[in-house]
Amino acid sequence: MLEKMHTPYIYIGTGGYSDTDLIGTLYPFGTDKEDFLPIYSQHYDTVEINRTFHAPIGYKAVQGILEKVRGRLRFSVKLHQDFSHKRTATIDQAKEFLATLQPLQENRCLANSFVHFQRVLNAILPTVIIWRSWFRGLVIIPLPLNFVTLVSIHHRCWIIFTAKKT
Repeated sequence: MLEKMHTPYIYIGTGGYSDTDLIGTLYPFGTDKEDFLPIYSQHYDTVEINRTFHAPIGYKAVQGILEKVRGRLRFSVKLHQDFSHKRTATIDQAKEFLATLQPLQENRCLANSFVHFQRVLNAILPTVIIWRSWFRGLVIIPLPLNFVTLVSIHHRCWIIFTAKKT
């Protein structure tokens, strides 16, 4: 007996919705910034929330986001820099972050959370010994089974630059 296959779905979105460069293409001229997210959600189905890297997102902000998109978007929320770059985050901060995202998850609007390590790792070589010592300071907490977290790791030695003579 064949198992029923699920049709894959590809979500399309950008690394943010508040870029004023989108005025005239995505957002009509004269659009108020408060209207960016509802308009964005009419054209895309996912978006990265990057501002959470610089300042933790509050419960009221999450509620406002949910009201504006009415279930039309899935959010990829970046963890605060205390978790990745500074490595000063506490278990309480992690629990607060998860609690703040709970309304997004309950409304099926949370695609994932993600942590980005680019700038910190640019200063070190990616060897097992260094990786082990670097990750030693990170906060590790058990996550709910249905909570997806992505890890984005970049290092400048992984990028190959080529130049062509013209």
